[in-house]
Amino acid sequence: MLRLLSFIVMCWGLASNGWCETVDIFGAQDYPVICFLQDGQPQGVFPHILEGVSKFSGDTYVLQLFPWKRAQSYAEAGKGGIAHFSKTVEREERFDYSNLAYGDRIQLVVLKGNEFSYKDFVDLKGKRIGIKFGASFGQKVDVFLASSDVHVQSDPGVSSRLKKLLSKRIDVAVVEGVDGDIEKLIGQDPELLPNKAQFVFLPVSLVDDGLYLAFAKSMNRKDTLDRFNKGLEKFKKTDAYKRLVTSRGLIR
Repeated sequence: MLRLLSFIVMCWGLASNGWCETVDIFGAQDYPVICFLQDGQPQGVFPHILEGVSKFSGDTYVLQLFPWKRAQSYAEAGKGGIAHFSKTVEREERFDYSNLAYGDRIQLVVLKGNEFSYKDFVDLKGKRIGIKFGASFGQKVDVFLASSDVHVQSDPGVSSRLKKLLSKRIDVAVVEGVDGDIEKLIGQDPELLPNKAQFVFLPVSLVDDGLYLAFAKSMNRKDTLDRFNKGLEKFKKTDAYKRLVTSRGLIR
């Protein structure tokens, strides 16, 4: 059962060595579909993955959701692991990663009438691009967004990003977790709802982003990751995991 800022799964000693532990995990409170707070409770794909894996790993995962930058800072300080984390060269120097847990299509949204042909990063040159504070979608994307070819504006969440798009302060909004679903993109924001017909997804994704569980190397949690990986391998064979993948059509 998912609860405020955490869910608890009973530890039955299912790990291969008979050992199990309570593991603090931090995640984003506003990552649509993948990980978010709803009525004060963690919801989304990644909470369900942690819940499913725990039945096989023997560990209890306690998920706490915060604004993404704060969640990252807690993980970097060694206070716990971090969920739905992308890989970059720089991050791999500081974090130990699990096997691939899930994947998300990172998409581009523009205003109706301002569509353009997008096939590769070169098609974004000169564009003003909105992206979430602290977001990373892999090394190749990060290097491109840090270049002088584009003008990046960061923001705390998708609502503010789409409002910038409406006011034409940016040309493109980078969004994650909604997989082409306008209703999920807009949510119940009273300013965005009347304008939902103005938003258009470009047909080609920016990137397919692998999502992992990770711990700061200073925590020395390779044993925890080993149990997670073994549990993940078993969970991926279940109908519950297959339903997650089928319903979202994402990579695994």
